[in-house]
Amino acid sequence: MTARQFFAPLGVLVCLLAAGCGSTAPIASSQAPASAAAASSAATGSAAANALYEAAKKEGEVVVNNQDPDRDKLAVDTFTKRYPGIKVTWQVGRGADISSKLITQAQANMYTHDVYASGPHDADAMRQAGMFAPYQSPELSAVRPDFLDPNKTLMPLYVLVYGLTVNTNQVPAGQEPKSYKDLLDPKWKGKIAMQDPRGSGGTMTALIGISKESSLGMDYLQKLAGQDMFIGRETLQLMTDLIRGEHAAMLGASAGNLVAERDKNPSAPFKQIKPTEGMVFTLNWMGLVKNAPHPNAAKLWNDWRLSQEGQEILAKEGLAPVRSGVKVERDEINTDGVKILYLDTGQDADRLPEYTKLWDTTFFKK
Repeated sequence: MTARQFFAPLGVLVCLLAAGCGSTAPIASSQAPASAAAASSAATGSAAANALYEAAKKEGEVVVNNQDPDRDKLAVDTFTKRYPGIKVTWQVGRGADISSKLITQAQANMYTHDVYASGPHDADAMRQAGMFAPYQSPELSAVRPDFLDPNKTLMPLYVLVYGLTVNTNQVPAGQEPKSYKDLLDPKWKGKIAMQDPRGSGGTMTALIGISKESSLGMDYLQKLAGQDMFIGRETLQLMTDLIRGEHAAMLGASAGNLVAERDKNPSAPFKQIKPTEGMVFTLNWMGLVKNAPHPNAAKLWNDWRLSQEGQEILAKEGLAPVRSGVKVERDEINTDGVKILYLDTGQDADRLPEYTKLWDTTFFKK
């Protein structure tokens, strides 16, 4: 066997960061009290925006799915101060679980959801089921053109960014890998970890990108598999192990993972590496659900999430914004000028079973 393995059974899929695990019970956010300042702020804007807000206030609520409501507390607090009178209610759960629930409900003519947000593969499942209404926010004019949906059904929300991560105690300054190819050096044998790529997840996306890159490709991945890699079940556990010094380098941790770890422990000995071949990007999408019970509040929420303020909040939460000109304080999530190795928009969603078999024979062969 070419890899030291600790992995989930093949049927267990690893959640995309944007569609993490959780229950599917709805919970209501705490709504900030209305204030004169918030009302005044909400009243500044175009007549169309003000009319949309007034219509949304009559609906009084927007229902959105979320895998980690705690992370988005700042977003909800800011939105409800900006637009008093509108409550944000989360449907908590994995993107796949929520999409399955909504599709089943629609078959029974039940519609309880307003905005669906997820990674590209779950969003594609919703699209294929005809679950989205055709809404394109006016804020899209400020979004990077390469992040726009050519079908004009979905709207980009944020980007997950994947590169390499090293333990700075194990890897002295100046000796970090500068490219993916550097990991083939014999000195890295037995020192590299990655999340199980089978099914879905950040490492699945990273390997797809690497396999498509002409300077790397499957020949590179076959050689990488010979580096006696440690393959683990969960990215966060692997990050913990990396920080402890059990691994020197890791594939599959997102920039958001790194920001979260740095917030927990500012002195933790790890560093993001941006390989010379480029970074792997995964677009996370949002869309207006067909027959939404609160369509105006849904449009207002989508518009705000893509606004300058909404995207700045996402950056503070450790997610890479899709809007141009947003100030980003963390270098890990700064995508300006970053070479893109592979941009996952969901174009390979139908091929995930094929890639799962490919990674199985490449990294788990006996």
